[in-house]
Amino acid sequence: MIGVNLIYHSSSLIFAITHMENGEQKLKLTGRSAFFGLVALGLVVLIPIYFWDQQSNFDAHLFRGHFELYENHVAPFVAATDTVKGDLEAGFYYYEKGAFPQAIQHFERILETLRPPEKGSLQLYIGISYLAMEEPKKALPYLMAMVQSDHPYFHETGQWYLALACLGCEDRNDAIGMLETIIADPDHAYRASADRLLRKIT
Repeated sequence: MIGVNLIYHSSSLIFAITHMENGEQKLKLTGRSAFFGLVALGLVVLIPIYFWDQQSNFDAHLFRGHFELYENHVAPFVAATDTVKGDLEAGFYYYEKGAFPQAIQHFERILETLRPPEKGSLQLYIGISYLAMEEPKKALPYLMAMVQSDHPYFHETGQWYLALACLGCEDRNDAIGMLETIIADPDHAYRASADRLLRKIT
């Protein structure tokens, strides 16, 4: 009954009550109709915003809950020494220290000088570095480029982190699409993780 009254009064606000006086149409709107009409209009506007905000918070929570820093498989020896040579080693040195802005800076210096598959490797770690800083929008283009390059070793890893980046960017449809792609491969290294995450999203 409340819903019917709200619909009625909101329609009263929009269409109102018209009558003829001295050959002119005039609008007659009671204070009660105006009040309930404004309430109904407010609900129409605010309810979708509320649910969108709740979904965004939920997606951000899932992103943080499933993100784990990927191990350094390119230059793992740099953790054992404070002496590094060149931007590649320096980048992974800072990556393992959790100093991600410095890591990205060194990676970027040599990124354009590399060819596949080495370029894809750095794109992956730059993307993951941005995810670790909770900047998924900056991570997205690197991870997309890396996945498109079909890296022989890191391709599956790139797909997983790309799904997380999409989720962090509140792009739920693309996240679901990538997770479904992962799940469709029975031998995928992240199949179980993707399945768990997809169940929580849907």
